[in-house]
Amino acid sequence: MPPKRKKGSRISAEKVTNTNGDSDEVLSVGSSVPDSLCDFTEDEIESKAGEGVEFDDGDELEMKLTEQIENISDKNAKTRESGLVLLRSILSKKVLSEFLQTRKETFADALEKCLKKGRSGDRTISASVAALLCIQLGSGPEVERVFSDIRPLLVAMVQDTTLKSQTRAICTNALGLLTFISTDDLGVVFEVMDLLEKIFTAKQTQIDVLIEAISTWCLLLSIVPTNKDRMKKIFPSIVTLLESTDVGLRIVAGECLAMLYEARTDEGDGESFGKKEEEMMETLQQLATDGSKHRSKKDRKQQRSSFRDVLRTIEEGESVYETHRFGVETLEIDSWAKRRQFFAFKDVLGSGINVHLKENEMLRDIFKLGRPRISSCASREERREQRHHNAVCAKARRIDRQKHRDKRTT
Repeated sequence: MPPKRKKGSRISAEKVTNTNGDSDEVLSVGSSVPDSLCDFTEDEIESKAGEGVEFDDGDELEMKLTEQIENISDKNAKTRESGLVLLRSILSKKVLSEFLQTRKETFADALEKCLKKGRSGDRTISASVAALLCIQLGSGPEVERVFSDIRPLLVAMVQDTTLKSQTRAICTNALGLLTFISTDDLGVVFEVMDLLEKIFTAKQTQIDVLIEAISTWCLLLSIVPTNKDRMKKIFPSIVTLLESTDVGLRIVAGECLAMLYEARTDEGDGESFGKKEEEMMETLQQLATDGSKHRSKKDRKQQRSSFRDVLRTIEEGESVYETHRFGVETLEIDSWAKRRQFFAFKDVLGSGINVHLKENEMLRDIFKLGRPRISSCASREERREQRHHNAVCAKARRIDRQKHRDKRTT
C-alpha cells in the first residue's frame, strides 16, 4: 500500500460514541437473502435481499456462492441482478477469503463483463461487489491485477454525466476503496484524486456524487504524503460547499476541512490556507450553533455535533475521538483520517463491519487490531461443534425452566 498510510483504530458497528457524549446507534441487520429473486424487478430485488433466509457456514454456503458467481454471467438480466444482490449480501456479512482465492479470476472476469455490458442495475451493484471482493482478498499483486482491469471501467462511469447520480456515486465510492486497498502506486492514487477534484470543483454536480467524491478524496488523502499545494488548491471549493442547502454535503465538507488542518498539524506546518480562512471560521461558528427553524430538528442536532468537533480540531488542534465495540474488542478512532477509513469500509460492509473487524486480516492490519483472535479463526468443524453444544445447552435450559413453570402452576 502507499507509504505514509495512517491506519485507523477499531470501531463497532453497534455504536459509535464521541468524547462529547453524542452517540449514533447503528441498526444491525441480519444476514439474510431469499433463495430466488429472478421474478422480481430491480427495485424489488433490492428490498427482497433483506428478507429472512440465513446462510450458515459450510458446503451449503459455498454451493450458493458458486451458483451466484455463475449467475452473474447469465444472459437473463434479472438472473444477473439477483446473483449480484445475493453476492453483495453474503460477502458483506461473511469472511470467505480462502474460498474466493480459488475463484477470483472467474469472479473478477464476470464482474468486468457486467461493468462493461450490463444494464444500469447490473453495473451499479457490480461496482459494490467488486469492492467487496477486494476487501475479501486483501492487498497484494493479485488484487492489484483485478484493480487494473476494473479501474478504467469505473473511471469511465464516474465521468459519465448521463448515468444516474446513484450509479455514479456508488462507482466513485468503489473506485476510491479499490484504490485504497489495491495499489502501491502513488501515481495511480494521485490520478484518482485529480479525477475527484474535478468533480467537486465543477458546477452543477449532483449532491450525492459530490458527497462521495469529497469522502473518497479524503480517504485517499489519508494514505498519501502531505501536499500543501494540492490542499490549498481545493480549500476554497470546500469552504464554498459549507453554504450548501444539503446538510449531508455541509457535514462532509466540514470533515474534509478538519482532515486538511489535521494533516497540516501532523506536518508541523502553520501556514495559512489562504484568504478564505476567515470566511471559513465565521461559517463554521454559525453551523456549530445553528438554530434555524427552517432546518429539521434532526438536521440541526447532527450538524451542530459534527461542526463542534470540526471547530475543536481547527481552533485547538484536538483530534476527534470515538470508540466502536465489536464483540469483546474495542476499536479506538483517534483521528479524522482513521475515522474516514473506518466509515469508508462501513459504508460498503454495513452491519457486516463487526464480522470483518473480527476476522478479516486486512482490516485488522489497517486498524492495528493484531491477528484475529483464536475464536474467530476456529475451524469449520469446531464452529459446528460449538453451535451444536450451544443448541443442546439451550434446549436443556428450556426443559428445566418448563418443569419449574409447571410446578408453580400446580
